[in-house]
Amino acid sequence: MEPLDPSAPLSELEERIGYRFTDKKLLQNALIHSSIGKQTKERISNQRLEFLGDRVLGLIMAEYLYLNFDGEEGEMAKRLNAWVNKAACAEIAAGLELGKFLSLSHGERARGGGNSESILGDACEALIAALYLDGGFAVARSFALTQWREMLERPVGKISDPKSALQEWSQAENYGIPVYRLLEKTGPEHAPVFTVDVKAGPFTFGPEQGGSKRHAEHAVAVKALRLLEEKKRKR
Repeated sequence: MEPLDPSAPLSELEERIGYRFTDKKLLQNALIHSSIGKQTKERISNQRLEFLGDRVLGLIMAEYLYLNFDGEEGEMAKRLNAWVNKAACAEIAAGLELGKFLSLSHGERARGGGNSESILGDACEALIAALYLDGGFAVARSFALTQWREMLERPVGKISDPKSALQEWSQAENYGIPVYRLLEKTGPEHAPVFTVDVKAGPFTFGPEQGGSKRHAEHAVAVKALRLLEEKKRKR
């Protein structure tokens, strides 16, 4: 088996998040990308943890909204969708420099996998699951609310659903409603990976991946909006 090869010791990551794992293997497994298993023909990756971490994060943020936000259900859902998605998790992962703690195959690392939004987002969700399993809900909640603090405090106007924003842009340009296409579904049934792109008029954005079609579509909409914003700035 190819040795796991993070470029920084996991003890450094424990210092950054302020938590020492009792079961170190949980932390290690949270940071193993599926490219390791594909190369070694072994079923080893963080996908099962990522599946759990997505749900734990959703509960943490739903609870936070219920306790701290006096708004209607629709506005609560809008905020929840802004905080619990692959792009948000990747933003947190980048802040923690999680990429240098990942175990990637040599090929994936050479392709820059340590900076991939999809890979970083998955690893962040898997880390939340590992914290939950090792220390309980309170530990996972403390991590999430600490790391997401700046995002939680952003003005309401900066919180938007990327799919809705992309649709508004597309219709304003007379392109109609964007069309999301499922390109591929891979992985085991308990931890599938969906690959999608989106077409809006003459433009095709993507592909991006997610653990569900909803997450993948969210990720590709975020990517499309970023590319459109970059194009706008260059004019």
